[in-house]
Amino acid sequence: MKVIDKREKNIEVIRNKNLEAYYLNTIELNPDILMNLGLNMYIKNKKYFKQEIYNVFNASLINENIILHPQQVEVLNILLSGENILLSAPTSFGKTFVALEYIGRTDFKNIVFVIPTLALMNELSVKIRKSFGKRYNIITNSFEFVETRNIFILVPERIDIQLLNEIRNLEIDLLIFDEIYKLKRIDQNNNRNKDKRLVALNKGYFDMVQKAKQIILLGPFIKDIQFSRTELNKNIVKYFSDYAPVFIRTRYIEVSKDEFVQKEVLKNNNKLIYFDSPNSIYEFCSKSRLTTNIVLENSLTSWCDKYLSTDWLPSLMLKQGIGIHHGNIPGFMRRYIEYLYNNSKVNNLLCTSTLLEGINTPTDELIIYDSDKLTAFQTNNLIGRVGRLDTFKAGKIYFFDKKLEKYIIGEEKYETIEIVAETEKIDELEELLYLQKSMSELTIEQQKKIKELNEKLSFFNKNINDLKSTDGFLVDSLIKLIDNLNKLEQLVKQLRKATTSEDPNEKKKATTIRKNIIQLFMDIIPDKSSMVNQINKGSTNKINKAVCINALLVLNPSDIYAKINRQINNNKKRLSKRNLNMFVDYLFHLAFGYIKYELSKIVKYFNFLFDENYIGSLSEDQKDLINILNKEILRRFEIFNCEDNKIIKILLDIGIPYTDCKKIEKIIKKEIKEENISTGKIYDFIEMNKERIKKETTIDEVTKDLLDMIV
Repeated sequence: MKVIDKREKNIEVIRNKNLEAYYLNTIELNPDILMNLGLNMYIKNKKYFKQEIYNVFNASLINENIILHPQQVEVLNILLSGENILLSAPTSFGKTFVALEYIGRTDFKNIVFVIPTLALMNELSVKIRKSFGKRYNIITNSFEFVETRNIFILVPERIDIQLLNEIRNLEIDLLIFDEIYKLKRIDQNNNRNKDKRLVALNKGYFDMVQKAKQIILLGPFIKDIQFSRTELNKNIVKYFSDYAPVFIRTRYIEVSKDEFVQKEVLKNNNKLIYFDSPNSIYEFCSKSRLTTNIVLENSLTSWCDKYLSTDWLPSLMLKQGIGIHHGNIPGFMRRYIEYLYNNSKVNNLLCTSTLLEGINTPTDELIIYDSDKLTAFQTNNLIGRVGRLDTFKAGKIYFFDKKLEKYIIGEEKYETIEIVAETEKIDELEELLYLQKSMSELTIEQQKKIKELNEKLSFFNKNINDLKSTDGFLVDSLIKLIDNLNKLEQLVKQLRKATTSEDPNEKKKATTIRKNIIQLFMDIIPDKSSMVNQINKGSTNKINKAVCINALLVLNPSDIYAKINRQINNNKKRLSKRNLNMFVDYLFHLAFGYIKYELSKIVKYFNFLFDENYIGSLSEDQKDLINILNKEILRRFEIFNCEDNKIIKILLDIGIPYTDCKKIEKIIKKEIKEENISTGKIYDFIEMNKERIKKETTIDEVTKDLLDMIV
């Protein structure tokens, strides 16, 4: 293992002084000094000989407008020599670009990118297609067609057994793991240590690190990482850098933050305003009465009025040229808002970390409105998004919490990362199942729970080892499901009686029984969101989770927004304006988060327990009950997740609204066989047939606009 540490405080100070002088035009900058500092892009004399020579040898091969800076060149040379690398550097370093440049200079067959979020997956897919779409097939799901040369772009929830088996049969030439700090074990006081995606992400890392020929790990402000359970401890170069070729001014604001933000919103420069939660955004908007001189009407605001509510705050704000962006807003809306902001159609974006953690949103200014929950690491990661090099604009940071000043100038911004998969320690039992850890590391309580689960699984002729070939099972939820099977059996018997009865009164009971089954499943896999509690606080008419979920699951997901609209209309009279916005967010959270990724795990649990061998041992009556459960409930989850339609699943990923996916899918299906489908092929088809698709009269204007933004 080799360590290259470029974190030199003195050099960083000198670099910042020269950058400040460049932007303030206070002195004539010495080109030799700029070259030595790696700031050659700021040399104004275009005929400076050293610069010309440097540019000839260090021009990018994938973007003729970019010259690699010296540290990028150093990292690139390490990669070209065949070494693995851990690269820790700020966002403006251009870490991902170095990885893409390396791909452009090397002949690979199969490359795997692992990134933490769907938003990053979509952004990276567009970048990779632009640079390498003709050389590589782009894949983002396990069901997609694998060709001779492929780039897999994956998020944790997509790294399932089917995909890993597919990848095991291929030679993985290069693995790139972005935002590596997302793999870290979290402090017990931080809720992320209970995030089951953490285990899924570590499973993808652990399995593929042992398979790939070469590995690139990327992240910001990493103090160190230990690799104790993989070969990386012996054969990786650790490259640490603070190199940031951008200039950022930071300023502590002592006046009221509400007053300051209201004045800044009236200015025309691009700015991101950071809040720690959607609720904080809504509270700020309701008390501040933001106004601008902008009147903005577009296809998205019209769509929101038509399909959601004319009272929904993100749409009302957008009409004034103020965007709201957070994780509960559907993906296609976020994509539309990002486009408006990046193209200066909207100057102000009120956002949470969903936007700031990796999405490319060049901005002049960042205002940190909320800071109570920010660590030094997170603060500097936010700041690193400001003043991107390609814009050649100095960034401005405004904050209202004095502690952030210490975070910015202190050493606390560096974190030692303990990757869950790289330590023998077990916090969650799922680590035993999916990260090949030893039973000897379990606590006494954990051993008892594993023994209990083993005993329960034996009833189905299975054991703990069988679970290791599953995807993302939660031990507590599986135990609860097994414990509740008798109760579920009684409910399904009631449902059979209600649905087969000739008595109209008996038939009416079916809806209530379905709701009771859904409620049982929700008790097994609970929704951890606190939104519904906040909405119901102080209200006599409570919002019922099970009723909402049952309503959203009915029929087909293509009319999901009509279902959401009905829920809004049924409840809005008893909700304040603030709570109405939270209720819309809650419905989005249920539809595109909880049902899709959490509650639907129930289907996997049943398929695991009730496989063909076990069903073969059951009585005809028991088999009939399982068929009814599948038909009446479990099938709804499969339809909701488009399990039977690969094309629609990809269209949703790339940013097409549910309302138009089926219409576009019919056009694509006529020309591409579903078994040959991939994300790359969908992008190619849309680009070649965009105008033909847009002529489809029933397609919404918002979808037509999105088609232009996507390709």
